[in-house]
Amino acid sequence: VFTKLKVLDLSGCGDLMKLPDFSHSLDLEKLRLQGCNSLMDIPESIGNSTKLKMIDLIDCDALQSLPSSIGRLSKLENLLLHWCSSLLTLPDSIGNLTRLEKLNVQGCKFLSALPNSIGNLTGLEELQLGYCASLSTLPHSIGNLTRLTRLHLSVCESLLALPYSVGMLTLLEELKFGSCKFLSTLPHSIGNLTGLRRLHINNCPSLSMLLNSIGNLTGLEEFGVGNCESLSRLPDSIGNLIGLRTLYVGGCDSLLALPNSIGSLTRLEELSVSRVPLSTLHPSIGNLTRLEMLSISGAPLSTLPPCIGNLTRLGRLDLYNCECLLALPNSIGSLTGLQYLTLIECRSLSMLPDSIENLSRLKRLYLSHCTSLPILPDSIGNLRGLEELILTSCTSLSTLPSSIGRMSRLSTLFLSKIGIEELPDSVRLLESLEWLCISDCRLQSRLPLWEMKCVKGLLIGGDFIKKEDENDSDDGNKNEICEISDGINDNDDGGRMEACEIPDGIPCVGSEVNQKDESDSDEDQNEICKISDGIRDNDDGGPMEVCEIPDGLAGVGGEVYEKHECDISDDDDGGRMEVCEIADGIAGVGGEVNQKDESDSDDRDQNNEVCEIPNGITHYSQHTQE
Repeated sequence: VFTKLKVLDLSGCGDLMKLPDFSHSLDLEKLRLQGCNSLMDIPESIGNSTKLKMIDLIDCDALQSLPSSIGRLSKLENLLLHWCSSLLTLPDSIGNLTRLEKLNVQGCKFLSALPNSIGNLTGLEELQLGYCASLSTLPHSIGNLTRLTRLHLSVCESLLALPYSVGMLTLLEELKFGSCKFLSTLPHSIGNLTGLRRLHINNCPSLSMLLNSIGNLTGLEEFGVGNCESLSRLPDSIGNLIGLRTLYVGGCDSLLALPNSIGSLTRLEELSVSRVPLSTLHPSIGNLTRLEMLSISGAPLSTLPPCIGNLTRLGRLDLYNCECLLALPNSIGSLTGLQYLTLIECRSLSMLPDSIENLSRLKRLYLSHCTSLPILPDSIGNLRGLEELILTSCTSLSTLPSSIGRMSRLSTLFLSKIGIEELPDSVRLLESLEWLCISDCRLQSRLPLWEMKCVKGLLIGGDFIKKEDENDSDDGNKNEICEISDGINDNDDGGRMEACEIPDGIPCVGSEVNQKDESDSDEDQNEICKISDGIRDNDDGGPMEVCEIPDGLAGVGGEVYEKHECDISDDDDGGRMEVCEIADGIAGVGGEVNQKDESDSDDRDQNNEVCEIPNGITHYSQHTQE
């Protein structure tokens, strides 16, 4: 049976409990049994399939053991046993698989030991032991795996120590271990792993120190230490890691400082420090002239050293939750390569230096929850290359500098939960602005969107705009978007609050759009009168009016409803010309759209109403005949 079969794939046969006899399957090369959840054992006859190169037993939950005959599979290269959660042991004969390149027993939570014979797998290149929660030791013979390049020991909760022989794995390139809660130290021999490129140590709460021998890993490129709560210091020898490109230190509550020798890491490109109680950064950090990314989070720094200005290749600077940070040094203006500057939850930050104007390559400035920041420096207008300005929850920020109008490349302006009451007039000069987002601010001024020819998207929400009186404009020019808020309210005198103009192509985000029902034609009803790509002057010189809503004007996340038409006619008194058409594609966001009956056209002597946006758009003036 199956005498010529080369591949047998029974993956996903969850009810399969027994495999056929393999005595005559002499040509079989690949056996895939992934997800055979009811399979409890593999027949001894598997040993006859001596041409097998790959066995996939992933997610065979009921499998408890492997037959000893597996040792006869002299050509086997890949043995995949991960997430065989009932597997208790590996047979000693596994040591005969001298051509095995990859052994994965990840997730075998009841596997408590590896056989000593594993040291005979001299061709093994990758050994995955992660999530083997019962594995307490590794055999000394593991040092014989001289071709091993990857060893993963993540979430080996019972692992007590690494054997000294691990230092014999001179070709090892990647060593990862984490959630080894009893692991208190690493063997001195780890310094012999001169081929190591990546070393990651995570969630080892008992690890109290790293030995100086770690400085011998001159080929190391990535080094990460995370959530090692007892680790009180990094060895000075870390400065000898001359090949290091990425260094991450996070969640080490007892680590009060980085070693002074950190300045010797002259090839370092990324430095990330998170939730480490650093009060200062050593001035030697200024020697990291190849640094491209610096991220500091949750550290009680009050300032950054002036030498940070030496990091001229720095492209990204992120400061998160540095609540004691009072100011940035003037030398930050020397970071001529900086493209992204992010300051989040720096609640004591009270100023940005004027030298920020020198960041000629800055593309994005993101300030969030900097609650003590009252102003932005006027020099910020010299950031001619800035493309995104994002200001959120900076509650003390009461104004934007007029120089903002000089940001000729600014394409996104996002303002949310800040204290500004008006935008500077110069905002109309932002010739590249495409996305304007204003939410939960106390803005009282008009938004001159008609002069912003490039604006594609408008997001306005929150209770933030005060209704403008029509008399506030001396020139009678109402050709502006003035108010879009979360609710339509009555005027103080009980009159109607009407819709303002939204220019062609501006999607209104964050509002509900409802077409007016016939029963809503009462004279004191709030109305929407103008959303269009066609604007006409009234005969009386009043506000420019709307003739239609263009196809394609749509909200985001809403439903799209059918087109409904009504007639256009001038009021007898020369009043305003109302909306004639709601085009395909008009949709609100998160709201309902109620159709307007054509019978409303009988009431056009009172008002040619089209729709109502109960949670969205309000007008700056009363102009509807009552």
